[in-house]
Formats: sequence, structure tokens, C-alpha cells
Amino acid sequence: MDSVLFPRSRIGKRKVHIVGCGSLGSKCAEILFKKGVDSLVVWDNDILEERNLYNQRFLPEHVGVPKPHAIQHYAQLFDRQRAGKIEIRREFVDADTLLSGIVIICVDSMRERKKVWTAIKKSNERAAGDSGSQVSLVIDGRISIFGGKVYGFTPLNPWH
Repeated sequence: MDSVLFPRSRIGKRKVHIVGCGSLGSKCAEILFKKGVDSLVVWDNDILEERNLYNQRFLPEHVGVPKPHAIQHYAQLFDRQRAGKIEIRREFVDADTLLSGIVIICVDSMRERKKVWTAIKKSNERAAGDSGSQVSLVIDGRISIFGGKVYGFTPLNPWH
């Protein structure tokens, strides 16, 4: 079953990078995993704290665990074999990080968001001409106490 926001048929074999594994990123990872997306890469260097449990997709037993590892453990509840394929990056994306495929930005600061955008731009410049190695879709989610917004952008065709 495809969803409107994450149509599996359009994702295909592309990697899906989820940058930030907090409230938005942990839920995105869960949805994509349950939809059958196998090429997930989760990025975060934060440790899960007890105060995170009320709005993030984790269990009490995950407190004290790095968030990317907690996402993988949570996914094992649904499919142990596929959960082992989740690529864990216990670090933040910086300007020199090489990204490809689809990038979902779920960070909570503009400073970190700027680093991800710089990495996307540099990654696409390095892979110029090889569309399979470039970032083809960016989804940027933002949440505040007043609500949330989702922005979509195709960096290879920004006017599309």
C-alpha cells in the first residue's frame, strides 16, 4: 500500500536519508519502514532521554540509547530481518557529507538545516551527470508548538 507522501513505487531502490531522529524523524522512519522501504539511512548523534518519550517513537527501554540504534531496535518489532538493513549514522550531517536519493530533513535548528542543504548542494555538484547518485528529492519537515509544515523540493529541477 502506497501513501501519498511516500509512494513506495516512486522511491524504488533509492536511498532515503532521514536526518534527525526526534519526533518527526522517528515517525518518518517508522512509516517508511512499515511501507517496505529497505534503503533507510538514519542520521543523529543524540541519545534518547526520558523526556523524549512522550513525543518520539521510542520505548522506555530505549532511554540512554543513541536514537539511530533505538530506531533500528523499534523496527525489529515489525521485521527483524529488514531492520538489520537500516543504515545507522551516529553523527550529524555536515557540509562535506555525501548524500544521494531522497533526503528527509527532520532537524530542530536552522544551523543544522543549513548544513544539510549545503551537503545536498555539494553532493549534487560532485555527482553531476549521474542522476542515480544525486539527491533527487528533499522533504523538509518543521514542527513548532503552533503546528507543522512540510516543504518538498526537487534540487535537480527546482522549478518543477
